[in-house]
Amino acid sequence: TSAAHIIVRFTLKLLDKDLSSLTESDVCHSLCGAFIFVCRQMYNTCEGLQALRLYGLHRAAAAAWRK
Repeated sequence: TSAAHIIVRFTLKLLDKDLSSLTESDVCHSLCGAFIFVCRQMYNTCEGLQALRLYGLHRAAAAAWRK
């Protein structure tokens, strides 16, 4: 696994609030925003888009936004 895959998996866990160690909402929101920004930068390249499209990050972000 590359660093990009690890970052996306961690971001998905943040969006799903699947990390019990982060209970404070302010910390979770700012950390999640930072990781989404990094994922956005990776999606801006062809290689990043092809590597990360299988994770469905856009669906997880939309579901988190609805909550």
